[in-house]
Amino acid sequence: MQNSVFIYYIILFLATIVGCFGFRKLPKPFKLLTIVLTVTIVTEAIAYYLEEILKVSNTPPYHFFQIIEYVLLALIYKNEITNKYLKKVIAYSIIIYPVVMIGFTFFIQPFKIYPSYSLMLSYSSITIYGLVYFYEFINREEDFFKHHLFWLNTLYFLLCSVSLCTLSLTNIFNFLSENNYSIYILHLTINYIFYIGCFILLFIATLKKRRIIDD
Repeated sequence: MQNSVFIYYIILFLATIVGCFGFRKLPKPFKLLTIVLTVTIVTEAIAYYLEEILKVSNTPPYHFFQIIEYVLLALIYKNEITNKYLKKVIAYSIIIYPVVMIGFTFFIQPFKIYPSYSLMLSYSSITIYGLVYFYEFINREEDFFKHHLFWLNTLYFLLCSVSLCTLSLTNIFNFLSENNYSIYILHLTINYIFYIGCFILLFIATLKKRRIIDD
């Protein structure tokens, strides 16, 4: 298990480095993605330090991370989705969601508990945004092979929909360790796929040294 986690850290680190290296030349969605990856690796580093060095709970950083992550992802979809009503909903959610998530932290899942409810709320929303983006993209009849944001949306749709399932199952089978291990492997696998995909997309964007999608 330790080896698999180490591989996860390496993939995450490489994707972040590639994004940072070509940051100035990336289109806005990929700049926001790079910021998300940077926040992710900082969060994981703090969590590792808390658990392995200080021998205390490593969950507090994730309470802050899930708020930052949602806001950044919501900004991506707000800029890319054309439905005016949903754009307004996303704009309002950027203000409302952090308040709700902070409420979860103070009243339902305190810092010593992993913020699974907040993440489930966030992943549910991102999954819906992803479906709307797919619908709009298909109606535009664009070539998805040349539109890299389509693939970024695909990665996030897979990550959020699968993570939503794993978090739900973790809450259901909280006391069944054998089920938790299977869920953990599924969660780790989808993270592998996601961060390898991010690495490839950011590498292509950096290699070309030009915008790969229209603003």
